[in-house]
Amino acid sequence: MPRDEPFATYSFFEDTKNPALIATTDESLCAKTFLRSGGIILVNAISVGVCIMTKFANRLFRVSGLLFIITCLSLAPVQAQIASPFDVGQIKVANVVSSGSDYSQINASAALELTAEEKELLELQLLPSYYPILKHCLAGKEPFTGKNGGLGAAKNLCKSFFSAGAPDNYSRDFGNPVRMLDWARRYRNDDKMCKLVTSTRRGDVILTGPQKQKDIDTNFICLMTKGPYYHASMVIDSVPPVIIEAVGITANRSDTTSDKVRLSTWYEEFGSWGAYRLVRPTHGQSSAKASAIIEKAVAYAEAQLGKPYDYSFSNSDGNTAFYCSELVHKAYTIGAGFNGNLADKNPERDKILVAFHAVIDGLAPKNKYELSDKVMQFAIDYSHYPDINKLQKFIIDELVPGCKTLEKAFPDKRAREKLNNVFNKVKNNEGFKGFVAANKAYEEANKAGKFKAGWGIGKLREIKSKAAIGIALLKDIDKLGKESGASRKDLLVVLTKIFIPIYKNLGTFGEVLGGMNKSSMVALPEGVKTVLKIVDWGVNKREEVKKWPVVGGWLAEIMPGNGDGKIRTDLTSPSDLANASPDFTLNYP
Repeated sequence: MPRDEPFATYSFFEDTKNPALIATTDESLCAKTFLRSGGIILVNAISVGVCIMTKFANRLFRVSGLLFIITCLSLAPVQAQIASPFDVGQIKVANVVSSGSDYSQINASAALELTAEEKELLELQLLPSYYPILKHCLAGKEPFTGKNGGLGAAKNLCKSFFSAGAPDNYSRDFGNPVRMLDWARRYRNDDKMCKLVTSTRRGDVILTGPQKQKDIDTNFICLMTKGPYYHASMVIDSVPPVIIEAVGITANRSDTTSDKVRLSTWYEEFGSWGAYRLVRPTHGQSSAKASAIIEKAVAYAEAQLGKPYDYSFSNSDGNTAFYCSELVHKAYTIGAGFNGNLADKNPERDKILVAFHAVIDGLAPKNKYELSDKVMQFAIDYSHYPDINKLQKFIIDELVPGCKTLEKAFPDKRAREKLNNVFNKVKNNEGFKGFVAANKAYEEANKAGKFKAGWGIGKLREIKSKAAIGIALLKDIDKLGKESGASRKDLLVVLTKIFIPIYKNLGTFGEVLGGMNKSSMVALPEGVKTVLKIVDWGVNKREEVKKWPVVGGWLAEIMPGNGDGKIRTDLTSPSDLANASPDFTLNYP
């Protein structure tokens, strides 16, 4: 909302669980109370006089709390005050609109018409302070009569309170008072959910993930980042929280408001089906310092509203597009200059993305971010509907033409048909016949005890059998290379720029594909299982070779592995943010 607009600021008491319930005839005491909680409110003497009328004392004692929460009757326009980040009630409702209506007065009057249940839910902070006017608008009451009333009008009215998202950077059901009430009723007896939602403060970071381990194992983001969370968002208003988020991968496919940075609501984000973690990066800072950091972070995030979702998952492409945790991370580090321990990087979590980018770089894409987008979009779709044939088609039709390295080796349709035939041979378990035979001979000899013969004979047999596996594998690869139709020179380029990065990260790729197979996400053809067996064989040997004295480290460098403990410094995953405030975290359930 522009800083020069007149509006009222609602505030609650930090040291109470529920909104302050106060009935008093002392206007100076009222003013002091509100000053102490971070807001500046001028109370209309007439409303105070009404509150002390003996005839209505019993009834108004209960609703006076609602009046203090909701009513801000200004005698003159009041400039907004930035409240402490540890106070709630950042929500701002304009006093005066073009129609001349005083929304704060309407909101206060509408609060008196709420049901007893709604008043209680409002006091519990499970409904927002602006709920009464939204319900009033929904019912089409003055001044929201005719086309100015109804559900659509109520949603638009709510959006006007959060004008940073204008004109259309809001979630699909933003501002729906029916959904607000349904959510409050559903979760009022869920103590953990109530604590999570009512504990939120402006600037807090919310992480979302699956509750069950099997769902973590099969979720695409969790799979790629090796962590329990797949989404991150930031609170810009509470309580209940309104959030800002970059949403794309985790969005419903039918949601036309996704694939960009937008504002969203608690009732669309929180549910008993999810696992949530609330972290507060500024925890432990002084109120003044924290407030300055938070305001800058929120301002940065709001400036990105409407920008597209970043499917390339890179922090290095400026501020043209954002993925969820990138938006949160940059809001604090770039927007606010925050230098605390916001992201906790981990090589184990990053190894899949290290492997992915190593291969992308080797492909020499004509447009790296565009290709990364394509690969990620495909990978997301693939994780939902795995199909090896679909993967093969994507490589031949999209990957090869989009990369200089592959396009040079396979420049035309005929060359790509030959490459496709090679894929078919591998898939049908005809590509590595030599390896299969040599590996089978090794397993049979081992089972028969031939490697246990005395006088060193058994050991020599084992070394010879293992060497035969390696030689057979090299012959198989050489044969497939010739059948692909590419020249030896071009194949050498492909080998050095693509297959070596793939090869050095085979353990990681094999872990992902094998994990998907074990989780019944994808049924692997026998040929692909053979390739995974090759991967396991190579990676295990690499770990053994690493331990050899003098030459072990050097030899291991030319064998397949898992990324060698590297991290992606230009990526921040949701799980990287899980320890942003070690001394302050709230988890659900």
